[in-house]
Amino acid sequence: MLLELNISNFALIDSLKLEFYGGLNILTGETGAGKSIIIDALSLILGQRANRENIRFGKDKSIVEALFQIPPRNKSKIENLLNKNGIEIENDSTIILTREILSTGKSICRINGRLVTLNLIKKLSEMLIDIHGQHQHQSLLHWETHIDLLDSYGQKKLMQELRNVKLYYQQYKSCKKILNDLIKDEKEFEREKDLLKFELNEINEGNLNNIEEDKELEQRRHLLIHSEKLFQNTKKAYELLYSGKEIQKSIYDQLSEALNCIENICSIDSSMKEILKQLQTASVQIEDAAFEIREYGENIEFHQEELDQIEKRLNTIHQLKRKYGENIEEILKYKELLQSKLLKLENRKQEIEELKKKIEINWNLYKKSALNLSNMRKEIASLLEKKIEKELKELGMKKVQFKIDIQTSEKYLSEKGIDKIEFMLSTNPGQPLRSLAKIASGGELARIMLALKSIFAAVDQVDTLIFDEIDTGISGKTAQIVAEKMAFLSKDYQIICITHLPQIASMADAHYFIQKEVSQDQTTTNVYNLDQNGRVKELARMLGGASITELTLNHSQEMLEIAKKIKNQFLKGL
Repeated sequence: MLLELNISNFALIDSLKLEFYGGLNILTGETGAGKSIIIDALSLILGQRANRENIRFGKDKSIVEALFQIPPRNKSKIENLLNKNGIEIENDSTIILTREILSTGKSICRINGRLVTLNLIKKLSEMLIDIHGQHQHQSLLHWETHIDLLDSYGQKKLMQELRNVKLYYQQYKSCKKILNDLIKDEKEFEREKDLLKFELNEINEGNLNNIEEDKELEQRRHLLIHSEKLFQNTKKAYELLYSGKEIQKSIYDQLSEALNCIENICSIDSSMKEILKQLQTASVQIEDAAFEIREYGENIEFHQEELDQIEKRLNTIHQLKRKYGENIEEILKYKELLQSKLLKLENRKQEIEELKKKIEINWNLYKKSALNLSNMRKEIASLLEKKIEKELKELGMKKVQFKIDIQTSEKYLSEKGIDKIEFMLSTNPGQPLRSLAKIASGGELARIMLALKSIFAAVDQVDTLIFDEIDTGISGKTAQIVAEKMAFLSKDYQIICITHLPQIASMADAHYFIQKEVSQDQTTTNVYNLDQNGRVKELARMLGGASITELTLNHSQEMLEIAKKIKNQFLKGL
């Protein structure tokens, strides 16, 4: 609900604060007083293209600010939209929309003080308010909304089938997406499969089993390369320790001679026996070590063929490590990964076939439910057409023809079914049915919207309706019917209406008088919230023009009393 509208430096308005209320808010005033300026300002806050010509003369910018109470019927959608864009909602569920128009032509938009895009303002405002009369900001002019309105009208009958259609559609689309992802690039799939096979085959040919193989081969290779050096050092060590040469005795021989000397000493002095034991032990150890060295040397062999094989094997392992892992253990883990991926790819054909079956099943279920839904919609549309025509004829459009066009085709495939639904209208005999968006008369369009809103009041999402030019071309009985319709509708909506008709003005819950005033060579538009006495005078002006008589005052007082009785009957449900 629109709670407050603040306008600064906009057209003839210097500074204006308007507080609106629930129910029927009526704006009246003489022709040229600036009633349309209020609508223009509201249209601006709701996303209409800015025009710097609307900036009050001598000022550098215009500011329009609107305070809304979030409507309960649309609260979750609005909260989701704002939360998605990082905008916090006040604790009292109010939001402030602000629009500044600069003299440069630049436009600045804010929601709750936060800078936002014009597109976000438009999206939000579509959930808050509908303006009817000048083809501006009218949700019912968009045929895309008509399917939701028809479904809402027939909600009880259609609910289960709508759920079925949505469920089967989502399952169908989900399987379709998975399938498309699987087959979107068959060549890429084959390339991936070939690459996996190539890598797996290359690793298998490497015949890797022992994770320490490369280290062991490196060690063996090192020994083979240095085999000659090992042999020569072994030979020399053996000679020095044990075999000796003719010109030089071995360490073992020299130690044996030393032992003989110590044994001779011990035969005289037993204090050397411990040393004798140590030397005897050393002699045995030297002899054992010498024999082991000799055996080691005898086993040293050099085979070029073996070295070549080791070099070749190490090169193979090195190539695999370079491509598939830092060591053999990592290569073997990568091999397992390749096998797993290849298995999945091999199973892909089976998965594709299963998905195709699921798609066919869900498509058949969807199509059956969608066709059934379409037939049910046509039945409901037939009833709704008659109801809307009746409403329009009561509003003075005696020759009107209303048609709900339902086109059923798979090209309209969606979670709502396979229907394109559009409300069509002919206002005069001999004229073809046309879409609502192509109806030229603002007054006719406003009355059509009034009729539609009267019927859809219980299911419509928007909380605030603004009607401009609704009284164009009507008078007398039709004017009274329009007035009563608006009063009845204001039970469910907040309505703001600009009118020239006293019948409509008499039904107001809040009545605002718009007046153009000149002061110090400056022209401004001001708005006054009328009390009961002010309403009587304004109705008298609307009834009698410039000349207000006792008769017109009495008549206006009587109109207000009658209007009050009618509204009380509405409240009682009569």
